[in-house]
Amino acid sequence: MKPSRTAFAGLIAAAIIAAVTGCSTGIPASDFITAPTAASPTPSTSAEPAAETTENIVASVPIGGTLTDAQRRVLGKDFKQPYRAYQLSDGSYTLMSSDAPLPENIKSDIGAEIATATATEGNPGIKRVFETAGGETTKSLLLVAQSNSASGIPGGGNTLQWGVIDGRSTIDLHPNKESAIAAAQATLNPDQELITAG
Repeated sequence: MKPSRTAFAGLIAAAIIAAVTGCSTGIPASDFITAPTAASPTPSTSAEPAAETTENIVASVPIGGTLTDAQRRVLGKDFKQPYRAYQLSDGSYTLMSSDAPLPENIKSDIGAEIATATATEGNPGIKRVFETAGGETTKSLLLVAQSNSASGIPGGGNTLQWGVIDGRSTIDLHPNKESAIAAAQATLNPDQELITAG
C-alpha cells in the first residue's frame, strides 16, 4: 500500500530537521559554521577640535606670542577687534593689539630693520622702514637711530649722528646713543612707542 501524502510530507520534514540539527550525522548543531555577525561600530570618544576664533586665540597666546599660520589667518579676517598678526623679519607672526603697547619683540625687530637700512641705504632707508612699521603697527613711533646729518653738532660734519626722529624729520641730534634716548624719553607722548635702532 502506498504511503499517504500526509505521511510522505512528514518524512520530508523529519529529514530536514535532522539535517539542520545534525542528528542524522551525529554532529552537534553547535559545530556547524555560522555566518559571522557584523560588529557594532564603536562610538568615537575623541571630540572634534574646536574651531579657531579670535577669542580662543587671545586666550591662549599672549601679546608678543608666536601665532600659527591658521591663527594668523583667523585674525586677518576679523576686522572688528584690535588684535593683529604682525610679521617679524624672520617670517614668523606674533600677536599684537592696537589697544596695548607694542611688545618688545616687535620693537626690537623694527629697530634691527632700521639699523640695517641705515647701514645700506642711509636716511631713505630709515624713512622707508619707519613708515612701513608705523602703518603695520598702527602706532605713532618715535625713533632713536643714527642719522646722516651735516648739522646739530659743532664740527660734526656730514657723518652719522644719533638723532631723535618722529617720522617726518630729525628732531635733534646727539653725540651718543644714551643722550639721544634720554632726550626721546623726555619728549615721548603717551600714545607714542619708542624704537631704538642699533
